[in-house]
Amino acid sequence: VSLMERATTAPPASSSPEDDDGRALLRTSGMATSASGLELDSMAGPRRVKPLVVVALVIVQLSFAVSGVLCGSAMHDSRVDPVVFAFLRDTLGAVVLLTFAAYTSPNGLVMPRVADVPALMGVGILGIYFGQLFLLLALKHVSVVNASVLSALQPACTMLLGHLLGVELLHLENLGGEMRAVGLLFAVAGGLAIVVGQWSSGTHTPLDNVIGNTYLFFFCLGGACFPLLQKHLLISTDMSATAVAGWGTTFGAATIGLTVPVSRAELDYWRLPGSALVALAYVVLITSAFNYGALAWCNSQSSPVFVSAFYPLQLVFTSALAMTFLGESFGWREAIGALGVCAGLSLVTASRMSAFATASTLREALPARWRKLPEPEGEGASQATPKPPGAA
Repeated sequence: VSLMERATTAPPASSSPEDDDGRALLRTSGMATSASGLELDSMAGPRRVKPLVVVALVIVQLSFAVSGVLCGSAMHDSRVDPVVFAFLRDTLGAVVLLTFAAYTSPNGLVMPRVADVPALMGVGILGIYFGQLFLLLALKHVSVVNASVLSALQPACTMLLGHLLGVELLHLENLGGEMRAVGLLFAVAGGLAIVVGQWSSGTHTPLDNVIGNTYLFFFCLGGACFPLLQKHLLISTDMSATAVAGWGTTFGAATIGLTVPVSRAELDYWRLPGSALVALAYVVLITSAFNYGALAWCNSQSSPVFVSAFYPLQLVFTSALAMTFLGESFGWREAIGALGVCAGLSLVTASRMSAFATASTLREALPARWRKLPEPEGEGASQATPKPPGAA
């Protein structure tokens, strides 16, 4: 993490008003974008990160893991309905996020325009309906470890989907693109290893595994679309990232609300047990409020590359908590798969470093003092033919 932070260089000085306007569009999300599509830190160069930032990022990933374990425990209770739980979570979460955006954004709470409604509907349906409700439905059939693996693969799915749709190409002609491709393969292979290990454990029936992982497939697909739609909204509107998440959650809660009368209109499903109420309060107050605020603060104190480098910790924390408190199994297949997922996500994160993203080979990405060739040794050293300056 320290090496990646040092290798992230400041963006070049803008040479035209057009460049300034282009970069200003994404400053609400803490990033700037160069003409080549490379994400650059909007701060004025790298600096030493405060220890409190590292502590905060670790706590954020731990809180995400606790959220997964609490929701998994709640979904194991037959009295808890995923549709009702998701509706309450998103309704209360939208209130928290919009309130947070109103008090923290420089422009206050920005109302969406009519032209933003289709994209917000996409965020609500894909990012919230599929990206949250289907995760809760999957937890009724598979383990928390299984679900956390596919949840950790969402950045890789976003990268692949962005390449297929032409939104953000992998650029395989340079070293950064090759690292992203290899990281994607590592992450997917590691995820498959963990899923196979969970199937082999016999904890759930084959039918449950098929149903649960089908839900998780659509969960990953919907969650992968969320950053792409969010990026579009951040570029085209004056809304902050928190406001976009809040309005998207509002549309998602409305979509789930249309499902509630059809599926769970009985009053008994709205009487949540104590464990579900604790999980609901946690995901609304901690996952929605604290984590969003902490990530925004950490991003302002460091860089997007530094923040995203901590994401693999969530899988480690979730697996440890699920084994400790839920008694879930974690064998050698899962351990190898977890290493593959973490290695893949780390390669994807490292590929965003400016030194790697613009180089065609590893030699070009290394500092100049590391690229010096060793002096020739032995008898033939003095007889070596000198080469003209600039020769390879």
